[in-house]
Amino acid sequence: MFEDSYRRMNENVTASRDLIEKTIELAQRRNKRHKHAPAAILVALILVLSGTALAAKVTTGDWLGFVINTDKIVDFQELVTNPGESIVCGDYRITLRSAVGDDSTYFILFDLDTVSGKPLIGEDLTPMPISDSLPADIYLNHFINTSYDDLGGWGVASSVIRIDDGSNPAKASFIQCLQFSNSGQAPEWIKLSVKSIDAIINDNNEQQNVILAEGDWQIVISGQTNTDRVEHRIGDSIFRVTPLSISIYSNTALMEMNSGIKLEMDDGSTMSISEVSDLSGFEDGIITDWQMTAVFSSVIDPEQVVAIIIDGERISLK
Repeated sequence: MFEDSYRRMNENVTASRDLIEKTIELAQRRNKRHKHAPAAILVALILVLSGTALAAKVTTGDWLGFVINTDKIVDFQELVTNPGESIVCGDYRITLRSAVGDDSTYFILFDLDTVSGKPLIGEDLTPMPISDSLPADIYLNHFINTSYDDLGGWGVASSVIRIDDGSNPAKASFIQCLQFSNSGQAPEWIKLSVKSIDAIINDNNEQQNVILAEGDWQIVISGQTNTDRVEHRIGDSIFRVTPLSISIYSNTALMEMNSGIKLEMDDGSTMSISEVSDLSGFEDGIITDWQMTAVFSSVIDPEQVVAIIIDGERISLK
């Protein structure tokens, strides 16, 4: 089922020559100092994506349906220069299928399999069952590099969900979600440097992490997108809404991480947002800049958002 879905999806993927050339050029730059963000440090920021995503159906070019509601059709730009390209290290192979994003939130679709055909997780190990709180039993232990290193401080939340049915022990399919905060500027490129492929297993009824393979797998996508967006400036704050997320940039923190957030639409309906990441800059103990990004549970029309409600306080955007 997944091979047919990917085939139909890739038949409709067209990456422009300019995008391909630019991404390759940026990915091959050398002698550049990078700021590494270890994924392990970001555990507290991991998004737990909807458990119902496993039951979603893929339509042609619409694989985001695994993680969010895609009732509204949006023509996202392909960010993988060569869909179907594989990165092999040892016996483990990562195959990039597709990537889309909106300058702050990115989704990467990839397969993981073994060249030899051996099971991804050894037969002597028992993987933990996938659930709402554990959306994947295998994950990439990675560092993240971006052109944000040239733009100042940045933050990122990283998470993964497994979307295949588990029928092939030697192959699995995943969607990696990256959620950035950085002054409203999109990275020119994003690179995941995978140092190991790990599994979460059941060890005497206790959850344990084990390393399946170590190596150096390099995943590179473009960070530049043409996704529709609407920006509103209110005082010293900028609110940017896309079909995938909302980002707020301000000189002061407008909310706490556990604040309740809702979007008000032009038809009077509201949509709650539960998954939020933020980043603050300080000088002499005072916040000098603050950014927040929140991913939606459904693709929306940004033109229809009229207000954001934070802890009961309504901020009109129109």
